[in-house]
Amino acid sequence: RLEVGYMTQAALRLFETTQTLRPYQEECLAAIMGYIQRGGKRACTVLPTGSGKTRDGSQLPHMLEGRVLWLAHRVELLDQAMGALLEANPDLSVEIEQAGRHAPPGTQIVVASIPTLYGNRRRLDALDRHEFGAVFVDEAHHVLSKSYLTVLAYFGLTPDVSDLADSQLSKRELSGKIRERFTSFKPAKDAPFLW
Repeated sequence: RLEVGYMTQAALRLFETTQTLRPYQEECLAAIMGYIQRGGKRACTVLPTGSGKTRDGSQLPHMLEGRVLWLAHRVELLDQAMGALLEANPDLSVEIEQAGRHAPPGTQIVVASIPTLYGNRRRLDALDRHEFGAVFVDEAHHVLSKSYLTVLAYFGLTPDVSDLADSQLSKRELSGKIRERFTSFKPAKDAPFLW
């Protein structure tokens, strides 16, 4: 396991896997790792569609403590995340928790379906919230939905966003407000890192 510290561009190259990162992806990872080094517990990455957010996020699990939970709401996103996570972390176990797919206890990276965890409390309860050191949310603009808020609350990761749920803000304005709330939110000391 690697020590998390200030990450320069050169230091990031030590973590390269078979995936080649673009310069802006390396800059993004350097910023996230610097943020963690300064004690940050909540990070939000905003990049255009197809620019490699999943690839970026897949580089982080081996640098973080504890198990990792990756949340998404569609099968395609679960499968995409699993592929990227397996490629970037070949030494870690990666499994999907969704419908008929079950991640065995102790799986190091659990790629989970929000509809599955929200719709079946036993599936959510089977994930020991104290074992997870990081929770990743794919397509974070969905976090205002009841299903995401319920699952994130289980892990102690829900800021108060009730005033945003029925707002008439544009998608861009809403994304900014969500990012602001999650990055400034002060969870319990033992709550996992959220990205």
